[in-house]
Amino acid sequence: MAALLLVLVLPITAGAPPPVPMCYSPDGHVIMAHGDAALTCRDGEPRCDLDGRCDGECIMAYCLDNAACTPPAAAFCAQAALARPDVHQAEIEAVVSGAQDQFIVQGDVFIDSLFTLRCRPGRSRCRRKGHCTMHVTGAVRAVTKRCNVWAENTYVGPSLFVYLWAKTARATLAGNLYLGNAAPGPHALGDGLTTFGMTMSTPRQNYLASGASYEPAATVGSVAFDLSADVPAGTYAEPRGTLAATLEERGGTAPVRVEMRF
Repeated sequence: MAALLLVLVLPITAGAPPPVPMCYSPDGHVIMAHGDAALTCRDGEPRCDLDGRCDGECIMAYCLDNAACTPPAAAFCAQAALARPDVHQAEIEAVVSGAQDQFIVQGDVFIDSLFTLRCRPGRSRCRRKGHCTMHVTGAVRAVTKRCNVWAENTYVGPSLFVYLWAKTARATLAGNLYLGNAAPGPHALGDGLTTFGMTMSTPRQNYLASGASYEPAATVGSVAFDLSADVPAGTYAEPRGTLAATLEERGGTAPVRVEMRF
């Protein structure tokens, strides 16, 4: 088999993007290759679901094998890859139980892989209880313990991405927040909370809350986020605290109010 060569195309102007790798065969032809990769986890399985609970969602950490001139491959990350917040080795993706997520990962300009992440429903005897509870009032009323709040280190100072997910018989909540700092205490928009986005979907209505500290006039709804303790260092963490949010519906119906304790 002929060897594959990795050639770097160098930028010719100052401030240009980083060099893009191009793979050529020994006879000078550009290598074009496509691969398929799939990882499957079962909700609550400690081997691959980071929270280890049957809560309706698999939180999966995968590490890429991006060898030169071959379609990227992936495997579930070893725990050591999640322990160091200063080295970005793992990618984290949350997939709802019974569903799958697909996306393209580029190896170089003409080499890629279609990744599929699948989450199978949990087994009947797996651990279901967690530390998260959500109360919903207003236009929608519900209480559930089927919820998740988890955080991902951003590798830029003390900032943190926080992800939310919850499921009730009548509604599904999903959202994320970007904290400028991860210090314990209250975080409000412009005071520790940089951006937020949350949606709640019901069979009849969709509710929204969104905002950014750099564009306060465009804020919809509201979010108050309170951390009760330091967030553990590492790529993946489960923070402790509370969240209070108001989500609005564009048609002018009554809003919904969400309170989460995690």
